[in-house]
Amino acid sequence: MLEKFIYFYDLNEKLLDRFPYKITELLKKKYGTSKFVFLYSEKYEKPGFPSLISNEHPIYYLPTLSIKKIQKIITNHPPISLITCGMRLPDLLVLSLFNKKGVPTYMVQHGLFIEHLERIPLLKIIQQKVIKFSQYFLYSRTLSKILGAFFPKTLFELYLYFIKGSHKIPQLKLINKKEILATQAFIFDESWDLYYSNTYGYNKSQFIYIGNPDFILLKNILESTEEDAICYISQSLVEDGRYLKSDYLNFLDEFKTNLSGIKKVYIKLHPRSKIDLYDNLKHPNIEFTDDFPRCKYYFGHYSSLLAVANKVSSNVIIWELNGHKTPKEYIKYANLITSNWEEVKNYFSENTENIIDKDFITDLKSFNPFEKISDTIIKKHN
Repeated sequence: MLEKFIYFYDLNEKLLDRFPYKITELLKKKYGTSKFVFLYSEKYEKPGFPSLISNEHPIYYLPTLSIKKIQKIITNHPPISLITCGMRLPDLLVLSLFNKKGVPTYMVQHGLFIEHLERIPLLKIIQQKVIKFSQYFLYSRTLSKILGAFFPKTLFELYLYFIKGSHKIPQLKLINKKEILATQAFIFDESWDLYYSNTYGYNKSQFIYIGNPDFILLKNILESTEEDAICYISQSLVEDGRYLKSDYLNFLDEFKTNLSGIKKVYIKLHPRSKIDLYDNLKHPNIEFTDDFPRCKYYFGHYSSLLAVANKVSSNVIIWELNGHKTPKEYIKYANLITSNWEEVKNYFSENTENIIDKDFITDLKSFNPFEKISDTIIKKHN
């Protein structure tokens, strides 16, 4: 009898090293479970292989998420469950395929979300991201096959939801099916119930609350000394087609000109950041990092990590990008919202103290959302 495996899907090798790696490490440590299969469909960088996940596990790069190839993998490594880390188009595709086979599926919330991500015009997305758009087209066709839906209409419905943002999934006809939903959804807390119900069609009985996994980033800095420095939290705005490259480069030039001479600056890179975008930021006072540094000041746009910064700093600044609206959901994390550099400089000189949430820091010591995930999966299959 073939052994059964827990499957993980995420977009690229960098993201597999994020939540999937942490969940599997806990499953191995706490329960001795070590049969995992990892799937991903994009390469963040060359050679495009996870750096934390051991190659003793089956790891498959599937750029088209071919049904035939996934079915072959399933035949060789029978699944006991599937975990995805989002509700993006490729997540829906993989969830649908495993759901059709009767495999228990789970979705882990991977960040803070807004009603609709503002994007650059569709024609410019196609021009800038021909490969990405082709992939989107292929995913749409594959999903229509899995759901048994008419492809042109499926493509149009996916456009209404993912690109135009005029519809939620429950308002659609062809893709509004239980097959695209995970059996259970690990979400942060009850404040997300309405979002997941209205946006995707989940019901409350499917939710398991785990807290925000990004708060674990703060565990690594609890014992470190706070620096009188600025941390810029980058996003995949250009990489995901939400902001024009030329406009973003103009912002980065202004950022360097106005802030590099004031304080030490850390650039906290996003897992999908294309480092060449930041070539002009090279400066003795600017340092790039994949970690979350402990700084007195945090600066960003609408990254999920602003919620993390808000827990260790009373000096969180949101910069409003030119021609790009700041989502209202992020306003509560900011102490200053502006698009004026002089206002930013004045803020630094007038706000030299930092107040942190001490109760949160105390609770953080025992916080581990991945334990709730691993316990649920093991309990389900024992």
